[in-house]
Amino acid sequence: MKLKKMTNKFIIFIFLFTQLTCFSQDINKGLDVLKKLETKFNKTQNIKGEVKYVTSSVNTKGLFYVKGNNFLIQSDKIEIINNNKDNCIIYPEYKEITLTKNNHSIVFFPLKNFINFCINECKYRNKEENGINIVDIYPNPNIKSKYRKIEIKTKNTEIKSIKLFHKNGLEEDIYFSNIKYSEKIPDSLFIINKKKYKEFEITDLR
Repeated sequence: MKLKKMTNKFIIFIFLFTQLTCFSQDINKGLDVLKKLETKFNKTQNIKGEVKYVTSSVNTKGLFYVKGNNFLIQSDKIEIINNNKDNCIIYPEYKEITLTKNNHSIVFFPLKNFINFCINECKYRNKEENGINIVDIYPNPNIKSKYRKIEIKTKNTEIKSIKLFHKNGLEEDIYFSNIKYSEKIPDSLFIINKKKYKEFEITDLR
C-alpha cells in the first residue's frame, strides 16, 4: 500500500513538473518571437506594406508607411497621418478631418514601440499552429491599459497579424502583408497640409 501511494505521488510530481517545464518553454518561446520582431523593427526604421483593419463596424484595407516614429495609414475609408507630434484622421467619404495632439491612440504603430510595450509591460506565452507562432500577451494589471489581451501571429519571423482584445469587449484585427524594409520613404508623407484639403471640414482639437 505504501509503495502504491509513493508511486502515485511520484506520478503526480512528474506530471506537475512536466506541465511547469512546458509552460516555461512556452514563455521563453514567446519572448524569443517578440525579441526577433523587436530586433527587426529597431534595425530598420523605414517600413511599408499592406494592412487590413477589421472591427465589428469597420472593414478596410490599404497601405502603411513607417519612418522612425512617424507613420501613415492610407485606405479608401480612412487616412491617418502621425508625425509623432500631431495626429490627423481624414475621412475622404465625408470630407472631414480631425486634428489632435499625438495621444498614441493607434497603439500598433510604430511597430517597434508596440513590440517594446509587449516585452516590457506584459506577460506572454507561445503556441504553434500549422507553422504559425501565436503569442498570447497579457498586459500587467498594475498599468493603465484598455486591453485585457493581445495576440500576435508571426511566420518565419515576419509579423502576420495583431489582435487587440479590449476590456469593454471590442476586438480589433490588424493583418499585415507584403512588408518591405529599408524602403526610401519621403518625409513629405507625414506633413499635415491643411491647404491640400480646402473642401474638407477640419476640426482642430490640438
